[in-house]
Amino acid sequence: MCRMALALFFEDAFIYFPTKHPEGRWDPKRLGLGVEDVHFAASDRTELHGWFVAAEAPVATLLFCHGNAGNITDRAEIAAAMREVGFSVFLFDYRGYGKSEGKPSEEGLYLDGEAAFDWLARQDDVDRGRIVLFGESLGGAVAAELALRRKAGALVLQSTFTSAREMARRVLPIFPVGPFLRHDYDTLGKAPRIRVPLLVVHGDRDSMIPFEMGRRIYEAANDPKRFHPVERADHNDLYDVGGMSYMRELRRFVEEHLGPATEE
Repeated sequence: MCRMALALFFEDAFIYFPTKHPEGRWDPKRLGLGVEDVHFAASDRTELHGWFVAAEAPVATLLFCHGNAGNITDRAEIAAAMREVGFSVFLFDYRGYGKSEGKPSEEGLYLDGEAAFDWLARQDDVDRGRIVLFGESLGGAVAAELALRRKAGALVLQSTFTSAREMARRVLPIFPVGPFLRHDYDTLGKAPRIRVPLLVVHGDRDSMIPFEMGRRIYEAANDPKRFHPVERADHNDLYDVGGMSYMRELRRFVEEHLGPATEE
């Protein structure tokens, strides 16, 4: 019974750190970032919110599945950098995050990813064959599952863990709580079933999700695939350390597998 209680505590305390949208004091225009405010619903009718950031003649559209903390406003600068190298970006908040309703859960986040993809695929100015699933940290687990449920052009997993159970063993090594967890998020187990081009990105000094987890996901995956280590990068400073050279590497990967952007 104690192990089960500890498992429930682990999930509540270590998996989800949502924050609400900072109404009245956040304006993406301060970054020169024009966004379309998007409201849509998951299949279980949970109301969700996102931002669509359009690029001119985009090389692809990134469906951005963010990590376990904060909300989409914390990723605005990253979206601006992605747009600068030629990507349109759709950022969305999972249930319980930002302006989205509900409470987060593993299957709930998967439903949210499906709904975000389906909204994006319905847009006239988005080429469905050039939708790239981009997941950071926990969002990598969401993006990996989405790659099995929807047909995307490519998948990018950044700083992603192998599974929630393995992370539990790492965070709480003296308490074997893994069998009692409700959440699985088994990215490693899904890797061999993914059939789209895969880019795995990981900081070689990641103190939160070990570098070797990213390497193991990469090794388990099918070709075509690429592993891109970001030297001297930890978990939360990967974008800062990788900088625009990382963004350009992202574009090179997409163009290699989907072809260059075409003018309308």
